[in-house]
Amino acid sequence: MVRNSDPPCERDLKLDSYQLWLADKYNIRRNDVFQKFEVERRLFPNLEEALEYAHSRQIEDDLKKAEENYRISEERKIKKKKIEKSIIDKKEIIQSFFEGDFSKILFMAIILILLGIFFGL
Repeated sequence: MVRNSDPPCERDLKLDSYQLWLADKYNIRRNDVFQKFEVERRLFPNLEEALEYAHSRQIEDDLKKAEENYRISEERKIKKKKIEKSIIDKKEIIQSFFEGDFSKILFMAIILILLGIFFGL
């Protein structure tokens, strides 16, 4: 059984290769006791209906996989935006640290320290 692999061709029930792939993936077997075809513990009167069921399951699986990939992509975008915002916030804090009143106070403190060192205060 090739449960997690992708089909070797487009998903078209008219293609023999796709039918064979579905039969392998969904383990479609003829049940001799009931003279029907079995897929995932369900019985179907003929092979065509069994293949249609397997095809519909494959479409559902494809949609789930696409939705999961989309969800992961959106989560990554949100995380990226949070990181970018955090970086911007940190840059703004650093800029405000060296601008405005704090930089003036820092400058005066450095001057006083240097004057104290120079004049021995």
